[in-house]
Amino acid sequence: MNEMSPTAEQWQGLYEAAAAFKKAECWNYFENVHVFGVENPLNGDIGYCCIMGNGGELYGLAVYFGLETLLGMLSGEEDIDPMFSQHCLMLLFDSRDELYPSELKQIKELGLKFRGANAWPTFRLYEPGFVPWPIQNEGDLTFLSMP
Repeated sequence: MNEMSPTAEQWQGLYEAAAAFKKAECWNYFENVHVFGVENPLNGDIGYCCIMGNGGELYGLAVYFGLETLLGMLSGEEDIDPMFSQHCLMLLFDSRDELYPSELKQIKELGLKFRGANAWPTFRLYEPGFVPWPIQNEGDLTFLSMP
């Protein structure tokens, strides 16, 4: 299926959703082991969400496509490095130097400004066996920015 590229307005909406998520500081109320499902209104798929940040090292949200890998990672039963087994969309708040040049360009084009460590939102697609890559299609962006 060919996915359309997101518009500037859709990207703006995703960055606004990320800013609201960061401001809410959900990691102060949830631990990585608290998992909840969200239905994608576009196709009915369920994404299993995990809020990261309670440990104070990594801040963000992961939306997993499949519960088995997530539960295996959380229980410690998953023997495979998550880089090679997880399939998810991830919002992370990183340092500027962790972003791809295309992400920095997009932030500049949207007129957004961030400052400091754990301040720069990055939106990545993790697929088993592939390097995490910035999301590029409208469906992933829409699912990640749902209210």
